[in-house]
Amino acid sequence: MKKKDHLQIGKLLLAQKDTKLSGIQRLAFLFGCVEPDINPFTYARGSIKHEFLHGHHADNSSKHRHKLMHRLSNSGVHSLWQWFSLGTLIHYAVDSFTYPHNSVFGGSMAEHIQYEKQLHANFVEHLKELAARGEQKLRGIRDVDALHERYLKGAGTVQTDCRYIIDSSKLIWRHLLSGSHHHLSA
Repeated sequence: MKKKDHLQIGKLLLAQKDTKLSGIQRLAFLFGCVEPDINPFTYARGSIKHEFLHGHHADNSSKHRHKLMHRLSNSGVHSLWQWFSLGTLIHYAVDSFTYPHNSVFGGSMAEHIQYEKQLHANFVEHLKELAARGEQKLRGIRDVDALHERYLKGAGTVQTDCRYIIDSSKLIWRHLLSGSHHHLSA
């Protein structure tokens, strides 16, 4: 996904009716949403145990997502660093629901780039549609890992990616900001 799209997800989450943050907290969160794409070191994440320089792929970033989710679940989201960390968690979760960032994608880097261009071209429209549809009932889904397993069974289209990107982001957001910080893994 492009930085603009990660920023749009962050803004969608900040627009939730119960979100009251200072300007600096909002900025910390939004910067966290895009920082992994700006920081070249994030592409090395998971390179030893998984694919080399595929730090934003679901398998490579899984350990980091789980660590962030655990830490934020235990501490809550209050400080600027925690808001920034929530933004980076959302970034990596969103990437894990993007087809080329998963092992089921067998294409080349050129195909990866082409898919992400197509995703970007359609993302704003899908975002408006999906945001307007209201809350979806995630039947039987208690954590992002289970949602990701369901996603992998139908991955491969921009529409599927957009739907799961929104659902996973809202699931994490609600969980970490609702005060019910138990049993949700990223």
